[in-house]
Amino acid sequence: MDTFKAMTHNIPHTVMIPNLQDLIPQQAPASLLHTRQNNWNFTTDNSFWDDYRDFAALNNFTETMVKQFPKLVKRVSIGKTHEGREIFGLSIHGFKPKKRKGHKGKKDRSFDDAAVTDNVDSDDDQADDYDDGDDGDD
Repeated sequence: MDTFKAMTHNIPHTVMIPNLQDLIPQQAPASLLHTRQNNWNFTTDNSFWDDYRDFAALNNFTETMVKQFPKLVKRVSIGKTHEGREIFGLSIHGFKPKKRKGHKGKKDRSFDDAAVTDNVDSDDDQADDYDDGDDGDD
């Protein structure tokens, strides 16, 4: 509620920062320290997690993760936004161990994370061909 409406409705209020917009440019995002924001090195560059990311950057991030780790990561659709845009997450799987005697039913583990709104259709056939380690014998 803006200050005028709060004052006219006798709502107690305190203006803590009179113009927040003026302070925003003063904060240098970590991504400005890196010359190629669209080509992250996930093993050494953690700046991706330091700042707010727009839609295009998040979309690029999920695509880059799949390209950089094709045997471990796949993009999965988890639904749609109220605008009808596709929501994606990253499914991260470990390596599938070779079958060996005495395995005693142990299975691969998966970790799903990083839901991202996406409105770009994926032409990636890799996700359809991915072996998730579940051979259906639960």
